[in-house]
Order: sequence, then C-alpha cells, then structure tokens
Amino acid sequence: MNEDDFGKDIEASADYIYEAYNNPLVTRELAIELVPVIKNQLNFCQNLQSIIDFSSFLTKQQVERVFMEDLSYFSAKEQLTLEEKINKIIESDEDQQLFKINSDTYLFFNPTKE
Repeated sequence: MNEDDFGKDIEASADYIYEAYNNPLVTRELAIELVPVIKNQLNFCQNLQSIIDFSSFLTKQQVERVFMEDLSYFSAKEQLTLEEKINKIIESDEDQQLFKINSDTYLFFNPTKE
C-alpha cells in the first residue's frame, strides 16, 4: 500500500497495519483504531513503511524510562499516578508520538522526519 492510498479505505488500511506489524498486540480491532493515528503520522514522515519500521510497542515502565525527563516536570504536589502523568504527556504531545493502546501498552512513533 502506498502513502496516497493509506486511509482511503479503512478496512484495507487496517489489514495493511495488521500484516505489517505482525505483532500479537495488534488485533484487527486495534489496527482499525491505528489507521487515523498512522495517517496523522504521515504529516511528519511521508514514508508509510518507515512509520511502521521505526515505531515501538512500549510497556508503561518503558514509557517511564523513555519519558523520564518529561515526567520529572510534574510536581510532587500534584500527586498524579504514573498513568495520569503519561496521559498528560500524550495530551500535550504536538507531534503525537505516543499513542495509548491499553492501560499498560503504548505505541511510540520514533522521530523519523524526512
């Protein structure tokens, strides 16, 4: 599938995602949810295969390590849980590099601007 066709047919795009990731975390239902997310990533990286190749599935603990500096900005006074802090990072992320799949799994789009 090429970049111009991606997202036009949700089912075909979801099938492409499902097959391209070949990961047990990616169900057909999740692939459908990821279509608009990956379509949006095409605004930052025009190569669909690069988006898939350079994205990673992370656990909550891995997100904590990758975003340690960002998480440190939250005041101890706020008393937020790790998940609440991560949600705030996701909400404020202009490049939308982090996408929450479920309570312990995230999809991280590594910066691959071309």
